[in-house]
Amino acid sequence: MSCSPTEAAILPKNQSAALVWNWGGEHYDKISSQIADAIDHCVDRLAPGKSDQVLDIATGTGWTARRIAERGAEVNAVDICSTALKTARRLATNHQINFQLGNAEALPFGSSSFDAVVSTL
Repeated sequence: MSCSPTEAAILPKNQSAALVWNWGGEHYDKISSQIADAIDHCVDRLAPGKSDQVLDIATGTGWTARRIAERGAEVNAVDICSTALKTARRLATNHQINFQLGNAEALPFGSSSFDAVVSTL
């Protein structure tokens, strides 16, 4: 699976990067597992609460988003890699996470939409 050059969520200048990330995006969770301690430390420092709205930018396969959702926060997660997002949705079936194809430079959210924003890329 690869990104279509016409996917409007991805800025034209980032199409090449999206294609590269899509090459092995569905396996990115294996990489995240190698840095799980660092991700858990970031989530501990973030200390999301049950009513917090949190945005995870460059979520990949959603490892960080899942950890935040486990704390009860409402999570939106964005990535330019459609294959990673497909895996993220599959891995997060027990979590309420809104995964979206999107670009960090042109987020589809209004100003002040979140209590916290995180990226563990």
